[in-house]
Amino acid sequence: MVLIFTILSAALGCEQEEPAGERYIARLSLTREPNWQLESVANPQPQKAPWNVIWEVTRFLDALPTQNQQRMADQLYEDSRASADRNGWFDYQQGTADGYTLTAGDFGTHYVNYDFVFDDLFLDPERPEFLMYFDTPSGKILGGFMFMVPIGEEGPQIGGPLTIWHFHIFAGHTCILRGRISMGRAENGECEQGEPLQKSPEMLHVWLQDHPGGRFASSMNIPRKLLRPLGGTSSAEVE
Repeated sequence: MVLIFTILSAALGCEQEEPAGERYIARLSLTREPNWQLESVANPQPQKAPWNVIWEVTRFLDALPTQNQQRMADQLYEDSRASADRNGWFDYQQGTADGYTLTAGDFGTHYVNYDFVFDDLFLDPERPEFLMYFDTPSGKILGGFMFMVPIGEEGPQIGGPLTIWHFHIFAGHTCILRGRISMGRAENGECEQGEPLQKSPEMLHVWLQDHPGGRFASSMNIPRKLLRPLGGTSSAEVE
């Protein structure tokens, strides 16, 4: 049974606010406003290989966050930052020592902890499924966390419109193990591990760097000049 992480709600004394009705999806674009469509009628398509398309998904179309949703979003960010500092994950070497390894087929940014992927705890800042490290002239810098739910599960928008989840439509079939994690490209439509799928699980970023799109932006596009060593692990500046 999936155990959605509820400590944030309990600590703040508030309930997750989900509106009735359908969800909306929109293909992520860095150059234009999202074209939101009802999920039930949309037909999300991949781009040509090797690119994967990012689709955002929300129940809070054109809505402003409530006071509780703002508090929940702020708490998720603050707890994630505190966890990264407490666990030493601003240091790439400590992250890898704690079991984070480069995701199969990734270009060098998403590091996954398989124990946390399969533990049935979600949105737990002490057990983020992914750490996102970026290469800089000063070494690898932690960009933030990425949380994930299994395929078929809806990412809980604890911050309402502030916490928009996203998923990928893969250019080719990808081997997804137990509905959760990519094990690489399917060869001729077959997988040694997992099953060949074109849709990923839903994911949520929590950026600990100053991302142009905000603390929960779906885009991975963060200018190198904005990346800075954080926490107590380094005081060096990135050129």
